[in-house]
Amino acid sequence: VVSLGGVARPFGAFSVAGSEGRTDAWGVARDGLTFAAHWRDDPLAGGGRSSGLWADAALWRPLGTAGAVTWTGRAGVRAGWRPPALVPGPGWRDVAVAGRVGVEATVPVRLRLADGRWAWERLRLRPELHLGWRPEGERPVAWAAEAGVDLDLVAGYGAPLSVGAVVGVASDGSDGARVTLRLAVPTLP
Repeated sequence: VVSLGGVARPFGAFSVAGSEGRTDAWGVARDGLTFAAHWRDDPLAGGGRSSGLWADAALWRPLGTAGAVTWTGRAGVRAGWRPPALVPGPGWRDVAVAGRVGVEATVPVRLRLADGRWAWERLRLRPELHLGWRPEGERPVAWAAEAGVDLDLVAGYGAPLSVGAVVGVASDGSDGARVTLRLAVPTLP
């Protein structure tokens, strides 16, 4: 239940997910696939409701190692009725189908302090391209390019955590490109 204008209004959400694959100590997918189906129903401030029903699927595959750098390929798709935007910004809010492809480069750092109690283990670089489609409107295609940087750390000898940022540029073709910046401080596996 949420309160909108002093009135208690019910909301609901339901998700079912399944996956097969392997992750590393930070919970980062390295090889596998996942699928999830979601339903959400939210009250609107002026009365009425807004519902959504969508599915997500993603695939990760190891691409190999070049020197000390490990490469992983990533692809995903989100489709449905009123799905949440894969890319921040108003131009992506009505996108019915969105796909993404990217790679992840993992570079070992292995910087340890206080006899290993605190450590910066690795750096992850994640460039990604997004393409979205909406069934209605003058401009049916939206696009985005993003680059993520994550510092994978260890706190207190064994607690893995990641600190990261994603910068991107996105457009739905209506009013030019928009630049976005998202921070994740910290994320835990």
